[in-house]
Amino acid sequence: MLGVSAAVARHYEQALGLRGAGAAQPGARALAVRPAPAASAASDGFSVVVPGRLVHEKGHADFLQALAMLRAQSRRLSVTLAGHGPLRATLEQQIGQLGLADGVAITGALSHAQLLDVVEAASLVVVPSRFEGFGLTALEAMALGRPVLATTAGGLPEGDRARCLRLAGAAAKTRRCWPRPSRNQWTTPLRQRLGAAARLRAQQHFSLPAVAARLRKIYRHL
Repeated sequence: MLGVSAAVARHYEQALGLRGAGAAQPGARALAVRPAPAASAASDGFSVVVPGRLVHEKGHADFLQALAMLRAQSRRLSVTLAGHGPLRATLEQQIGQLGLADGVAITGALSHAQLLDVVEAASLVVVPSRFEGFGLTALEAMALGRPVLATTAGGLPEGDRARCLRLAGAAAKTRRCWPRPSRNQWTTPLRQRLGAAARLRAQQHFSLPAVAARLRKIYRHL
């Protein structure tokens, strides 16, 4: 049996009593449709994008809580929740209650191409998932040359063990890693370096040819 990540394979083994479950991570479609990433966002603004369906496991509520706790550092940020889902009304209510209505927007349903446009325009992509099989949205952002701040839920660390920054699970602990443009911690050159490293990682390990080679190896073994 194959899972989309080593984390999922371990879950199969534990939950189903299996032995020898393997992993076959997916590829990044963005590499095929966007051969070259766009330039990083301008230094006079800082935009954060959180891509994904508006459902419990994606952790949007945790992200908004963290954003409210860090309001003093976040006033210069433009935040976009890029997606749709059953929790939209709940999240809109939370945004209002936390006093974030002037800086947080929800796009609603987007096509894959539209989602790539939104992510490609971001200064930083945040993936605050509570549960995640692999984390394709984080990988797509990496393929587009964007720095990613993510939790370590499920298979997310497998996308980029070295360069995917860690977002603490509890909102109160995000102070140590949250971008503070006013302190010049997330300069354009730094974002460009992180984005270039993420793009290289995606190209080397998650291009469609690389994924196909891994699958052929698995099939030959079987």
